Amino acid sequence: MGLLGTTTEQSYYSQSQTFTGDGSGGSGTLAFTLTTAFFPTLPTAETQFDVFINDIQVSSSNYSYSSPTLTFSSTNVNADIQATNGAPLSGLTVLVRENQRDEAFGNYQFISIDDIISNFIISYVGSEKIINRVRRADVAFHAQRALQEFSYDTFKCKKTFEVEIPPTLLLPLPQDYVNKVKISWIEQDSGVERILYPTRTTSNPRSIIQDSDYNFLFDSTTGALLESFESTSLNKYKSNNPISSGSNVNDSSVIDDQTNSLLGQRYGLDAETGQIN
Repeated sequence: MGLLGTTTEQSYYSQSQTFTGDGSGGSGTLAFTLTTAFFPTLPTAETQFDVFINDIQVSSSNYSYSSPTLTFSSTNVNADIQATNGAPLSGLTVLVRENQRDEAFGNYQFISIDDIISNFIISYVGSEKIINRVRRADVAFHAQRALQEFSYDTFKCKKTFEVEIPPTLLLPLPQDYVNKVKISWIEQDSGVERILYPTRTTSNPRSIIQDSDYNFLFDSTTGALLESFESTSLNKYKSNNPISSGSNVNDSSVIDDQTNSLLGQRYGLDAETGQIN
């Protein structure tokens, strides 16, 4: 869907607004007003945004917020970026940016079918409009059919998206994301691309803790089912060493054992599991 008049940052990632400080000595502007041009949905609490002065984050204890006005105070003043009364120093950029702590990444790529139908009826149906009268069910049919046709074209469009994965393993999706074609990782030194395949044939199942009578055990406080961090099957797989470190891999008995273990198995490698990953 289009950006509808907003910037890429606002529509794709976050809402933000910038100001310029004029503080000097012990005076300067303390109050800054957020506007709907930059925050279509104005924050209702301080926890919904972060404040930076020249890329230095300001502690939330150093300002207050009463929608739509942000007001700096003289508490915990950073002399490098603020006047003694708390005002941002003259010429410095003040950035108020929506934080992503509670962001549901990817929601911006969707528009409901109900909105599509309603928007069409408002725009095109009625007296002196293109369509004088039509049933909503008929509009719904053609709207859904149009989405099918649209998907046939968008699925053919491929774009690359290179990012570093944060420790949280969470990333925002591109605004025009439809479906993935492949996921790869890049070797740091050589730059060689390695494809990440799905691992449908491996698993680490939930390992339920049981007593000697095989009854499930529960937390005495919360009543939650107790589970082990790793399953028994995974632990056994990780500790398995069919060829001891002292064995000679060229020994005929070892070769025979390896051959016998492969009898009846698939000839060659499965590309999904037999690769560098």
